[in-house]
Amino acid sequence: MPPLARACLAVGIGFIVLEFQALTYLRYAYPALLLLAIPVAFAVRESRWFAAVAVAVIALNVYFLAGSGFQHRDLFLNWFDASERERLVEVQTPHRRLIDELNRIAPGQPVGFLAGNQIAGLHAPAYSASWHSWKFERALRSAAAPDDVLRLIERFGVRYVVAPSDSSAVQMASFEARDMLNLCTATVMEYGGVRLAKVLDTCKDNSRPAAKAGAYDDKDLRILYRGAWIRDDQFPQTSAHTITYSATAGESFRMAFEGGKLTWVFTRASNRGIGQVVIDGVERELVDLYAEKPGVAGAPRVCGGCGSAYF
Repeated sequence: MPPLARACLAVGIGFIVLEFQALTYLRYAYPALLLLAIPVAFAVRESRWFAAVAVAVIALNVYFLAGSGFQHRDLFLNWFDASERERLVEVQTPHRRLIDELNRIAPGQPVGFLAGNQIAGLHAPAYSASWHSWKFERALRSAAAPDDVLRLIERFGVRYVVAPSDSSAVQMASFEARDMLNLCTATVMEYGGVRLAKVLDTCKDNSRPAAKAGAYDDKDLRILYRGAWIRDDQFPQTSAHTITYSATAGESFRMAFEGGKLTWVFTRASNRGIGQVVIDGVERELVDLYAEKPGVAGAPRVCGGCGSAYF
């Protein structure tokens, strides 16, 4: 092996060793692969045996490419099976199918992505709920109602939106965006937990009729959220496996109901604060949600006429 190849080999290995002393993360060793490719190329040229090994390694890497990411390290794909190829698309890149449909039915028309920015293959302007479209994202997060979201996307010329399906665990940009999707759009296509929807000219009635006697979970559309709320489904102990919370003081949710008593069931934990309960415009009490250990609490809130509750 010539001196140049030996030097590249030494520098490449040295770089990886030093990098691993700071952070054991293989991705940051990628720059060294450029240097290591030089001695490998010389070895391939000089040895048929080494060339055969290199070809086999490349073939295996291509074959297992679908499982190369840490999110799906256990994925094995048989490229010669059409059903497996389709499964890969459905699980990993479902947006591709929706974008193909968009390119067919609405070529060149702006599209709004209400969660993430998977826009590969789109032949049109794209506005996503991410820093890639920071003006759109900022306006989307500041919207106070579904109608505000509708006016926003109309201002950007958007007539189609891509968003998570109801069954998906992926969070949308805001609860107002979720409500706009349910009240102001018509579903065109769903695939792999992603929905393609066409924006209607007007929203359906979003007055949220008063709730009658019964139990209502945090996902119910009768509950109107204001602010930066987050929905989490990683706690199986919670009702319907979901819990909704906000880390910003002053955020609120409200619900109109009929009856003489309301029971608010909530979790207590060490990272909770104080909740203010307002019924029919009158502050009823302050509820301390703090507890040293996580737990569930709930108490009836009695009212007179009971029109709406604000928390």
